[in-house]
Amino acid sequence: LLWARLSVFAGDFELDAARFVCSDDRLPAEEITDLVTGLVEKSILLIKSDHAGVRYKLIDTLAEYGEEWLDKLGETEHLRHKHLAYYLSLARRSEDAWSGPRQIYWFVRMRQEHDNVRLALEHALRTPGDSVLALELLSSLWFMWICCGFIREGRIYLERALRANPEPSKERCKALWVLSYVRSAQGDSAGALESAEQCSSEAVLVGDSRAVILASKMQGTAALLQGDLQKASALLGMAIEFNTGNKELNPGLLPA
Repeated sequence: LLWARLSVFAGDFELDAARFVCSDDRLPAEEITDLVTGLVEKSILLIKSDHAGVRYKLIDTLAEYGEEWLDKLGETEHLRHKHLAYYLSLARRSEDAWSGPRQIYWFVRMRQEHDNVRLALEHALRTPGDSVLALELLSSLWFMWICCGFIREGRIYLERALRANPEPSKERCKALWVLSYVRSAQGDSAGALESAEQCSSEAVLVGDSRAVILASKMQGTAALLQGDLQKASALLGMAIEFNTGNKELNPGLLPA
């Protein structure tokens, strides 16, 4: 049963992910460690250990066999949703910790989790009712797109998720300022300004003051790229004045 459930992961995964995603009344979380060890001893799971920690992987053909069984058990969609929930929680944790002493850990960890993040995003985007979770996952991972080497992919996913969620919302506002940040990092100042202005307008509609502040910062960055120093100084100065929360340090206050 664990073998079948582990097939929900893409690439390799950590033990805490297996405990969260694969456990229930039939497979209690406290039994997962011993069961994983058993699968390693039977050479069903590969184990990889380095300075970043211990990770596990199902060989491709064995993963395919596990997927078949998961489908026969009727658990595929449920497990995919738990997989999405885990990586959304991981994204939020990593975002909160990015501007801190464990930044290198999160840089390495989220690069390792790239395949699983992509799988979670694809599930969210194709599942009715879950597309807003794609916005949350994408925007929480702003640092992954900007700082970890996946900027083009981040832009493509953000634009796709925004098209799937056209109604103004706080989740959409955050995704818009993240898209502006990504476009600025690519040197697309016109595109960055467009999404920052859209974020500002929609943030007023939904009453999202934090998004208004970050939209000002992103507008200021776009103005700076366009050589309009007076406009950039005014907008960035406003962002600095109102941005007092530490969580916004890296995307907002520090660059401003």
